[in-house]
Amino acid sequence: MATCIVFGAGAFGTAMSAALARSSAIGRVYLYGRDRKVIDGINRYGINERIIPQVGTHRLNTDKILATTSLHDLPQTASSYFHAIPVQQSMAFLRHLEDAHFPLGGSPYVNCSKGVMLYEGNLLMTVSQMFGHCLGLKGYYMALSGPAFAQGLLEAAPCVMSLAGGNGEVAELLRASQGIFIEDTPKLTVEAVEWAGAMKNVCALAYGWVEASLGCNTAAAVVTVMWRELFGLLGRKDESSKGAASSSIILWGTARIPEVSESLRFQLGVARVVSFSGRNWSVAA
Repeated sequence: MATCIVFGAGAFGTAMSAALARSSAIGRVYLYGRDRKVIDGINRYGINERIIPQVGTHRLNTDKILATTSLHDLPQTASSYFHAIPVQQSMAFLRHLEDAHFPLGGSPYVNCSKGVMLYEGNLLMTVSQMFGHCLGLKGYYMALSGPAFAQGLLEAAPCVMSLAGGNGEVAELLRASQGIFIEDTPKLTVEAVEWAGAMKNVCALAYGWVEASLGCNTAAAVVTVMWRELFGLLGRKDESSKGAASSSIILWGTARIPEVSESLRFQLGVARVVSFSGRNWSVAA
């Protein structure tokens, strides 16, 4: 049975530990975090109290999950490591691992964090680039991204996740977890997965504007401007994929306002008549 380590005890790190613990191929999951109160709550009651306002109350499988605040409590070897540290704190954390001579031992180091770090004024750095700067870390770098949200992972709701890096063993560990479907085609690159995750954050921000009753026009404007800036920083020149037309496709096709989006009204109608039962999920063509 595999042993996995999750770095980061926030909402997504906690959810990843729950998803990994559901995998029939994994025997032990270690969850590393800094807040002693949070870690004690997980070990005693199986509950991360800090994330309850975000995702509700979910009890973790403490028979398989062990939480700790110390790197010294983690095993010297593991099948894979999952990075769920906020991106803006990731460089400091990776330096901490490097300074501690933490023995990744060439095992997969899977980034689950979405976003990019702003540095030196207007430059952006992905977690893969940060990892590359830490020459003392000898892990095999990979990237994992959704669309998948912490609450859905905690509830074992079906989701599709993209995994880049070319290690089939990690994909099989995840596929053995209830509700997770993995896309890991050879053409999928780490760069693509990480930047797609960063752009997802842009869309999420736009949806926040929608939820605040500022409307889809405001959300479309936010997506358009931020997407254009991201493409420019990436050196992309294709205007067609970063203009108002593409952002309107995203916003109007998936807008969370029933009176605005006919597509959403249709989807809500379908969802109301579809029911899922049992513990095994299936997808019918």
